[in-house]
Amino acid sequence: MKKVLLSLLVVALMTPIVSAQEWQRPRAWRGYETNRFWDNWEIQGGVGPTFTVKTGSGIADANHWAGYAAVGKWFHPVFGVRFAMEGGKFDYLSAVNNSNVNTSFIFAHPDFMVNLSNWIGGYKERVYNAVLLGGAGIATTSLHPDNKSTRTLEYAFNFGLQNRFNVCKCLSVDLTMNYMLATANL
Repeated sequence: MKKVLLSLLVVALMTPIVSAQEWQRPRAWRGYETNRFWDNWEIQGGVGPTFTVKTGSGIADANHWAGYAAVGKWFHPVFGVRFAMEGGKFDYLSAVNNSNVNTSFIFAHPDFMVNLSNWIGGYKERVYNAVLLGGAGIATTSLHPDNKSTRTLEYAFNFGLQNRFNVCKCLSVDLTMNYMLATANL
């Protein structure tokens, strides 16, 4: 009888330990498991042509290039953030004095990212993901020496669609269509 009571006591004492280990799973949010701070980081980089659209005119020629680098973190299979730095050149016809403005720019901005593929179709490994991104930041330009002003600093907004094609688990090729909205002074 002592052995049976001792066995029941051991089982009774072990039950809270087993159930406590089960409760130490990652937290879930709407059916998705959230991750730790060091999980799901990504580094992005890219280069592409710039098209300038000025109020009252059409799209200018894509005769300059821009590049960007970004560091991002996915907190959830649908939501993430990134910090991006863009830089390059663009030129346009100035409406103020009807002269051609040729300038380089640097644009630093945080973005909020939404993975539309995971939101609509649920989280699963797939070859293509559509990622909507948008944010705001500070843009600076260095104007051509013929102009009186040599540097401007403006608030600018950024939004775009990143078409992500996953090559393997650690690498993807992205086709990003990005739009930067700034004042006419920029």
